[in-house]
Amino acid sequence: MTTSSGAPVRIDTSGNGILINWGEPGSTTAGMAEMLSTALTVSLQSGVPAYPLVEELLHLRFVPDGPTGDPLVPSAASVADHVARRLAFDRLGPAELQKLGLSGSDSAWPDAYASGSGT
Repeated sequence: MTTSSGAPVRIDTSGNGILINWGEPGSTTAGMAEMLSTALTVSLQSGVPAYPLVEELLHLRFVPDGPTGDPLVPSAASVADHVARRLAFDRLGPAELQKLGLSGSDSAWPDAYASGSGT
């Protein structure tokens, strides 16, 4: 997934916090990404389970959307959807993934990016 300027969106949910790099430093987009990163990080560090966070962000649709360049989440409906899928992959078990509809025999993310563009 890339921004309108062609810069890639980078997401890391594997550590102790959530990091989202999106947009030019100082831009509204970068600020919103930092705000989401901070809110998710503080939530997880305060004991909020990952499942309800994933459930709320999953399938949100807005641009940029589409191919991500991320082998674990090949495509997503938005940056929020991409974050939710990475968070799910890194923090949820098989039963929770299945409950969210994120498990299948062909791909870890068979429902990702089912239609053209964000709304």
